[in-house]
Amino acid sequence: MVRIELDLVNKFSDFWTPNYTTENLKQRLGTVVYQLKNDEGQTVEGRKYYDLARYLKHRIPVYRPTPEFIINLSDLTEKLVKELHELDGDTRDFVLTQAVGRIFEDIHAPYHCSISRLLRVRLEP
Repeated sequence: MVRIELDLVNKFSDFWTPNYTTENLKQRLGTVVYQLKNDEGQTVEGRKYYDLARYLKHRIPVYRPTPEFIINLSDLTEKLVKELHELDGDTRDFVLTQAVGRIFEDIHAPYHCSISRLLRVRLEP
């Protein structure tokens, strides 16, 4: 019995569900950092996608056309990019908006009221 279960785990260990992909994407986006110089010339570090969400949170509900949340593929792991490309279009869109939506929820609790229905996420190289 245990042998059969282990064989099934090994067989499907490379398969990611959409929920698992969403979690991995959100985690990866949360760890991408960048450096910039502040007004005093000091180098400071920021979290790229959290800062982008802070920038867009007041603009998405108001601007027309609605600004897109752009994710650079170069910031993702090869495995994550592969998994995203293997998803069909609707599922990929769902995974992207869910992962980015969780970032908005982290920075601003009433996210769902004004942003969730308008959020558009795009992948770029």
